[in-house]
Amino acid sequence: MDDLLFASAPKPPSTLAPPPLVSDAATLPEAQPLLECVTVALGVAVAWIAFSDGTQPCYVATADPVAVAGLLGDETLLALAKDSDELVVVDDAAHDPRLFASPWVTGPVGIRFFASAPIMLGSQQRAGTLCVVDRTAHSLNASQANKLVALAATAAKIIEGSQAVRRGNTLQLELQRTKTLLERTGAMAGVGGWEVDLVANTIFWSDETCRIHGVQPGYAPHMSEAIEFYAPQVRPVMEAAVAQAIATGQRWDLELPFVQKDGTEIWVRSLGVAEFEQGKPVRLVGAFQDITERRLAEAALVISESQFRGSFDAASHGIALVSVHGNFLQVNQSLCKLFGYSEAELLVTDFQTITHPDDLALDLRHIDELLQGVVETYEMEKRYFHIDGRIIWAQLNVSLVRTLDGAPVHFVSQIQDITDRKNLTARLQTLLTTASDGIHILDRDGNILQFSQSFAVLLGYTSEETALLNVRDWDAMFEPQELLPEIGRLIAQPQAFETRYRRKDGIILDVEINAKGVVLDGVDLLYASARDITVRKQAEWALEKGRLLTQDILDSVSSEIAVLNESGVIVATNEAWRRFAADNGGCLDSVSSDNVDIGANYLAALTTLPPEPEDMVSIREGIEAVINGKLPKFSCEYPCHSPEKQRWFVMTATPMHTGDRGAVIVHADITARKEAESIMYDYAFHDSLTKLANRRLLQERLNMTIASNKRSGTYGALLVIDLDNFKPLNDQFGHAVGDLLLKEVATRLKGSVRQVDTVARIGGDEFVIALGELSESQTDSRELALRIAEKVRNRLAEIYNFTVHQGLGEVAISHRCSASIGGALFSPTGSDQMELFRRADEAMYLAKESGRNAVRFEDER
Repeated sequence: MDDLLFASAPKPPSTLAPPPLVSDAATLPEAQPLLECVTVALGVAVAWIAFSDGTQPCYVATADPVAVAGLLGDETLLALAKDSDELVVVDDAAHDPRLFASPWVTGPVGIRFFASAPIMLGSQQRAGTLCVVDRTAHSLNASQANKLVALAATAAKIIEGSQAVRRGNTLQLELQRTKTLLERTGAMAGVGGWEVDLVANTIFWSDETCRIHGVQPGYAPHMSEAIEFYAPQVRPVMEAAVAQAIATGQRWDLELPFVQKDGTEIWVRSLGVAEFEQGKPVRLVGAFQDITERRLAEAALVISESQFRGSFDAASHGIALVSVHGNFLQVNQSLCKLFGYSEAELLVTDFQTITHPDDLALDLRHIDELLQGVVETYEMEKRYFHIDGRIIWAQLNVSLVRTLDGAPVHFVSQIQDITDRKNLTARLQTLLTTASDGIHILDRDGNILQFSQSFAVLLGYTSEETALLNVRDWDAMFEPQELLPEIGRLIAQPQAFETRYRRKDGIILDVEINAKGVVLDGVDLLYASARDITVRKQAEWALEKGRLLTQDILDSVSSEIAVLNESGVIVATNEAWRRFAADNGGCLDSVSSDNVDIGANYLAALTTLPPEPEDMVSIREGIEAVINGKLPKFSCEYPCHSPEKQRWFVMTATPMHTGDRGAVIVHADITARKEAESIMYDYAFHDSLTKLANRRLLQERLNMTIASNKRSGTYGALLVIDLDNFKPLNDQFGHAVGDLLLKEVATRLKGSVRQVDTVARIGGDEFVIALGELSESQTDSRELALRIAEKVRNRLAEIYNFTVHQGLGEVAISHRCSASIGGALFSPTGSDQMELFRRADEAMYLAKESGRNAVRFEDER
């Protein structure tokens, strides 16, 4: 189709429709092309003419008509424009005291850039003002400023021409002059005009449009030729825009790559719209602008800004862009972290507010010198206030960014936190003045750089003599060739250690050193403090002699002895303790020999023992009570079994009487006594033949079972068992064989019940089983007890086989012996033992009466 309008963008070609163009030039229709030219030439959102006599303004804009109408009537902007007979430029209204509070700046419209030029008629009478605004802050270079002034002059000619028409002057002459002026203005602004007659199929290019295409003025292209000037990849975009305009009347505004007649590649902005007569498109008109320079500048700016933003955001120190008035324009996160403010909080304040008042005057003087061009940069150490009120010391470096014509734009401030260094310097000076220890700072060669008076006194030198010393002059521990490597190691790795110094008078001192590396003014140094510990070392040797004497005494005692400090740590043992621990793998059950040696925490080791009965005080708690003075003495017995035999010991803990808390632990072997007690216990609580519980132990266990059932809410049962057909075996083969059967019965009974149940022998051939915690249900408990009783009955009814010695040989005996079993349940609410036995006995007799070898419960009468 045709060939004109071409444009592009710093992005890939877009098929999106350009923002709608709104205008109102009813007052001066001839001004609309001029205003469109202004928006293109200066790249602004709104251009308008404000008439001095109050006539309705003319405007062209890519914005909401309602918002534009309100903007054009804003008295603040009009006053700013009318009060000046010169060019007015506001780069960023958000930082201009005349406009920053305006609702057009702070509100949704968000005006940032404003410029105006007076429209002066030939009689020097002011006809009005040509004004432009944009939502993006920027400045006008000299060329753009000249264009705005020239466009204002053109507006004056248009106004004069319009006035002449109204006065009846020759219309054709004025219109020709206006056309000529527009052509010249377009050339000055770099904007060309074009027109396509869709009826005649002809194209008209202005001289500037021809220049942009790289052809001679007056060149008349064919319709098919014009489109070939666009880069091949964007021709479909251009063709679609033209077709859309013809079909719907939609205007286009595109930025596209373009190839001039001689092959030069450039970028152009193409604007166009279709005109209709009687509903049919008759022509296309528009503007054409070479934007190559701007696109290159934008690309370079994107790269530059990307590089700057990467460095800006990644910097470990604070960086800020600051307006010439001191307001923060941009800040990085390192600066926010340094001052404790959020980015939003810093962007609404200025550096003066957070600067310490004592440093502000000097800082402002440096800024004035920077603005006046006396210096290009400056740096200083200054104090800032953190958000929490504390003072931050910083190294400040400031430079000034200017426009090409030298106008100040903003400051670049780099802020490094030096609070730690300043505090270190202050603390160091305080230490050197007041320290009782011998403070000294050495370089890597061991030379003294700074020292406290106490260090000079320690070495016995005067201050003047000390200032000339090297570490070799007083060190009495290291060889000379070892000293410098040792200084380097201490700078890299802080350490506390003991060494020896030689005083001026030759006396050797024991000293304790704390040394660490520090950086002062970028140089690695060694900071050290020295304390005379000669007296302490002598006291320690005296204590060591006393300890050796005490150890000799302890080792002479045959009992195992250990001494604990107030924390339960073993501080001393005698030879018997160490020998026993090594031979037996520790002194207490599950306590290894490693846990009972010097340096081990004996109390901590005891926590590995199994829990003791509730009515006994634990070993650990008993020892702690002695250590803390709550008990004068603690004694307990405990097992210490070796692989070969079981052994028992008694431990006695008595408090220390040295003024320090602690305890002396003494152990004695009581195995023989415990074995005798065990035998006595067996006689007292067990049947000597079957080793089952006797009546006394049964009663204790039954009490415990009843109490446990009461807590758990479950039933229990008591089974009374009487052997059938036992007496004939006794009568025929004697009591020895009867005893064998009773032992076998005991074995079978224990194998038929649960581990928690109690089996007892309470008479010759009478046994009892106490069953605990059967079930919460009485019915379920009875069924479970009955199953256990039947299991016992069946097991006891199995044949018994014995081999006995008679005379010179052995006799095999087989015997059948059943059992009559009576049972009685006891409830969770508790039961009386005597009553329980009575009920179970009655049930057992019912079993015998039923024919023996049977099980009966009390409710089976």
